[in-house]
Amino acid sequence: MQHDRLAFVDTLRAVAAVAVLTFHLPLIADGGPLLGPGWLDHALQVIGSSGIDLFFCVSGFVLCLMAPRYQANRYPVASFYVKRALRIAPLFFVVLAAWVAMFMLRHRPIDWWQIAAEVMFVFNLDPRTANGFAFADWTIGVEMLFYAVFPLLYRLVPGPGRKLVALLLAFPLFELVMLGYAQLPIEPELLQRFRWLSVFNHAPTFLLGMLAHDLYRRLAPTRYARALGLAAMLGTAVLFAG
Repeated sequence: MQHDRLAFVDTLRAVAAVAVLTFHLPLIADGGPLLGPGWLDHALQVIGSSGIDLFFCVSGFVLCLMAPRYQANRYPVASFYVKRALRIAPLFFVVLAAWVAMFMLRHRPIDWWQIAAEVMFVFNLDPRTANGFAFADWTIGVEMLFYAVFPLLYRLVPGPGRKLVALLLAFPLFELVMLGYAQLPIEPELLQRFRWLSVFNHAPTFLLGMLAHDLYRRLAPTRYARALGLAAMLGTAVLFAG
């Protein structure tokens, strides 16, 4: 069963990767038509944007799947944070250093507050830095903040019922958070972009992944578990696309 679950997750990751690739294809043409009609490029963008949400949904699923392994450790929370950091931080810091070096070689200005925020993995909390410094690294900012709260979240919302409640509450919570940010002296354009980049916006997809894990475990003995799980997570990506 464990082998089947890992294969199931790998399939979803592959679908998400292809979707993200289609999202970035038009950028190769510098915003111009890549494959012909503009409507086709727009369709690729819509489909591709769902890949990000699918990645986040799979992340919530996988963390719940692996949680029993961490709980078997003498220091489960510390073990979780160390393993997550070792998985993400080394490569992230290498890429970040490469981009800083590239900016310096080209004599381009560097916002060192942005770099400091990225090193501490808190840049997603500030609308001025949430977009990230290196190409598409904003997703790391979202992912790491979710990692930060996952142990507490996993303890507070056991079972599908509480996860469903948390999922429903995440939507009004996002609007309340954005209302708070709107009181700050931040440019409206930055706030508008932050609505999409913010971890609070993507929290429902993580929570839906956690919920999908609980439902999958309950359905696992049935013959339709895998098909239902795939349909649910792919449906999630389409639902939250854009």
